[in-house]
Amino acid sequence: MIRIEESSRLIPKPAEPRLSDLFSETVSDASKGNAARFYAEMMIDLFLSERLKKELDASSLEKLTLGEHIQKISPYTDSVIISTLWRIKDFGDKASHYSPGSVLTTTDADKAVEDAVGLIVQILTDELIKNPLNSYPGRATLFSTILPRARAQVLSHLLKKCPESEYDYYRFLVNKYGLALTKSERYPAARRNLDSLLKKKLIDIKYYQQEVETIFLLDKSIKYPGQPIAQRMEDVARNFNAVLASFNTEDRNENLRLIEILRTLVNDIIPSGFNHRKTQKLLF
Repeated sequence: MIRIEESSRLIPKPAEPRLSDLFSETVSDASKGNAARFYAEMMIDLFLSERLKKELDASSLEKLTLGEHIQKISPYTDSVIISTLWRIKDFGDKASHYSPGSVLTTTDADKAVEDAVGLIVQILTDELIKNPLNSYPGRATLFSTILPRARAQVLSHLLKKCPESEYDYYRFLVNKYGLALTKSERYPAARRNLDSLLKKKLIDIKYYQQEVETIFLLDKSIKYPGQPIAQRMEDVARNFNAVLASFNTEDRNENLRLIEILRTLVNDIIPSGFNHRKTQKLLF
């Protein structure tokens, strides 16, 4: 069985038994639909049911269908997340039940899987819209413990949501987005993004030149072995543990929700071995 520790996607440990159903090219579209539905149920339980678990006892929770679960968390859950959950449920229903004339396509099956696995990006995006990345000391470093590709996805959403009036925060996000793209081995994309922003006059020439140099030097440096850039879930666990160990009580209190999301994400995952002091220094 494939281990979550080896995954290059942000996937929590309870999904481990379903990895083959989610990603194997030889698995049927129906199996993928069922796996995506399982994944959605898991994500609701792990990340989106905190309030619901206070309102209902364990027995009542277990009796809820996926649709009922989605309805109950809808009032206090981001609408983008809710829409994604409904899409996964709809395809999962088609995959699970007989219906004359119903046809499952590989495109729809793959979309359901991507929707399911992408829920963590939506959850992180929602948290960082409510509590911006620069709102508390150490928050950006904590966020930087996840896989660079996922960081880039979240930051892309944050940039689209950032008001033009918040120029300093926008530039802060542009910097982090460029770093995340470069660390995920997409330096050309990071450079094209800066070129586009300059052309649209969303950044000035001085800032543009500064960021071009930053990502250029970073791209050269990450080619050397031994860099603590997360590539698999075991690296995310390693980085998260290292950063959290450096946080004092105030840091933890100011970042409670983000810490809880990331702690749940890496729970029961065996971290890769690395010098923690070096990890903390080079993360961002």
